[in-house]
Amino acid sequence: MYILPSKGEITKLAISNIRLTKLRRLHFVDVNDNDVGSLEDISFSIDNLVPQHLILGSNFFEELLEEMGERDNIDEIAPLEIVSEINTSHAILSESIDNLEKTTGTSDFFDKYRAILYSKLQKYSVHDENGISNAELIDVQLNGPNSHFIFNYANLKSKLMIDGYMQRFEISVPVHKIQLVEDKIIMSTNDEEITEKAKQQ
Repeated sequence: MYILPSKGEITKLAISNIRLTKLRRLHFVDVNDNDVGSLEDISFSIDNLVPQHLILGSNFFEELLEEMGERDNIDEIAPLEIVSEINTSHAILSESIDNLEKTTGTSDFFDKYRAILYSKLQKYSVHDENGISNAELIDVQLNGPNSHFIFNYANLKSKLMIDGYMQRFEISVPVHKIQLVEDKIIMSTNDEEITEKAKQQ
């Protein structure tokens, strides 16, 4: 996936093959080096689960006031494609914080973009071809339409240990193999297939 910056050079997106858990450790600043905050959440399209926006929160004091009801819960919304650079501690946006959309505490944002938050997806039950699974959504490998959801299978380790496999496994499933049905994450796979693939890898 590519974007065309104003200076006319084609460049890869900064957010490519990066874990959501890593982004959470970064601090976000805008193009003018103004403090934007940290990553609070991320939104996905409910149609194809492609990651869309970063929900960026303010500093600790402002977030505390929001939780106490002393301040409206308003966060900045940054499309993933405006992250221009990522280093060991910061993510830099190519826009000013003043140009970013803001959440309003209503469903307007989600209706406008047909979006769902990662924090909500984590509460969904996970199902596969055999029905409900014991898998737990723990992370996302962000890479546009080629993104993967990362699951932890509580019983996978015990199954593999019987056959002598002692490694810690996380299961990566491409978003195109996942559907949302009501409050369920439906994967087009099953425990047996995942166990065999884990053994092969």
